[in-house]
Amino acid sequence: MKKAFLLWGIILISLSLSAQTNTPGSAEASKTKPAEKKNYTVSGTRHGVSYFPKTAFSFVQYTQGDVLTFDKYHSEEVMISWLKKWAEQYPDLIDLYVIGESFEGRPVYQITLTNKKTGKDTDKPAAFFEGNRHSGEITSAESVMWLIKYLLENYGKDADITHIIDTKALYLKPVNNPDGQNMYLNTAQSNRSTVRPDDNDNDGLLDEDAPEDLDSNGVVLNMRWKDPLKGNWIPDSLDPTGRIMKRVPAGKGIYRVASEGWDNDGDGRINEDGIGGLDLHRNYPENWRPKSELTGRGFTQSGAGEFPLSESETRAVVLFLLAHPNIYVVNSMDTSVPMHLRPPSTSASEDRMYPGRPKMVQDL
Repeated sequence: MKKAFLLWGIILISLSLSAQTNTPGSAEASKTKPAEKKNYTVSGTRHGVSYFPKTAFSFVQYTQGDVLTFDKYHSEEVMISWLKKWAEQYPDLIDLYVIGESFEGRPVYQITLTNKKTGKDTDKPAAFFEGNRHSGEITSAESVMWLIKYLLENYGKDADITHIIDTKALYLKPVNNPDGQNMYLNTAQSNRSTVRPDDNDNDGLLDEDAPEDLDSNGVVLNMRWKDPLKGNWIPDSLDPTGRIMKRVPAGKGIYRVASEGWDNDGDGRINEDGIGGLDLHRNYPENWRPKSELTGRGFTQSGAGEFPLSESETRAVVLFLLAHPNIYVVNSMDTSVPMHLRPPSTSASEDRMYPGRPKMVQDL
């Protein structure tokens, strides 16, 4: 039992470390090639544009290969094809199903991994792993895919992994936010979470000031310009090239910095209201706050949605967790430090509606 517990720890640590690798927003993103002249259209009615040039990144695999390797990122289509292949290859271990639907109507796929011959998944202590809640945090989706592959390939070979799959259940969802993930991997655009139009700058307009790929290289990078009056950036002395910038108080710097593009709505800010902006991370009931309130005391939070669980993606997560009180570990891999929660994730531990399960802890 102790060896099985240690394996859980190794898995969680490896997932946390893997989420810290580079994403297309880094210097590596410059290695791209523009795709054929096609547009990628985003759903929703907004005051800005809803279509962007489609871009193919050299470090993303867009079609399924014979072997799943992790030297490149994978499109959602590729990941789904592997989930389907595994479900066919391991029918005694995997159930593949659609757990929800995104804002744009994309199915959200999830698998249950357990030895069906040793009992129902709901009769076993379980863990829930979710990736890609935020659009650009694509390493988390790769972490879930790596974990599934590792467990399947070592079942029947490694005693600890075999024991876990025989006696526990794992629920794994590589991509929680397929709309944002698809836009991120197919265009130069990036955003916080979903593509639902949102008024990020509180001017009454929706998505009216998105970034522009000015040099048409397929990537939106940062740009800087000299502003001795309002500048709040200076070159970092630790970088001999002078490219890396360091933030200082406004008026104390040399440059101002913004993502590539221009001020579409003429408000003096650049790219402050791009595609979407509603944050699935903030749409859960625990500590939810509205975008505005009347007391002026600041009990607000931008991007949290109209009400808790207003978004289909977060609602599907919570309903699944509440319907599966056998889940004890919840690992949401959307940042470099994954969140580890106790069930149900909709409340603080002391307020949860289910009794504690010390037997499950011992089993793990």
